[in-house]
Amino acid sequence: MIREIIKFKQDVISYLEALDNNPDIGRDETIGQFIKSNGCSELFLKAYLIPICSSIWSCPLEGVMGFSVYYILSFFRNHHLLQLFGLPQLLTVRWGSHTSINKVKDELEKRGCQIRSGCELNSVSTDEEGLVWFYFWLVSRVHRADYFIIIVDEHISVGKWIGYYLMEIYLMKRPLSLCV
Repeated sequence: MIREIIKFKQDVISYLEALDNNPDIGRDETIGQFIKSNGCSELFLKAYLIPICSSIWSCPLEGVMGFSVYYILSFFRNHHLLQLFGLPQLLTVRWGSHTSINKVKDELEKRGCQIRSGCELNSVSTDEEGLVWFYFWLVSRVHRADYFIIIVDEHISVGKWIGYYLMEIYLMKRPLSLCV
């Protein structure tokens, strides 16, 4: 396995150098195609590549295999994921995301937005009185397939899927009853 990781690193560096030095080469190859063309083993795939990618991008095997190889390999290179030894010490800001989330929340509340956080979201729909809830934004972290379970109201349009594999979703719903 270690030999294969070292070979993978060499293949990745060669591949990225070729692409970086020649802008005419297409960048539409998937990681699945790259793995097949470089003869990576099933063990390497299941014990190394897929676990890393799945944990970073929170998606299943099928999603990972369809990712842009250029994007994945560039990410690996830029974040030192190809190194076996001497990994850099990553520094983080204590309570960094918590602080930035509170700043965004405070700013939105100042603008009159109603914020609900820490709530379990089971569905997005109309209520039993026929009132239509008006969503400007829904900020959530859910797997792509789960959105189709959560969004039960057929009139709620889910915006265009963004990114390589859904990591964000924007819901916009304008109730017709407000136009009366």
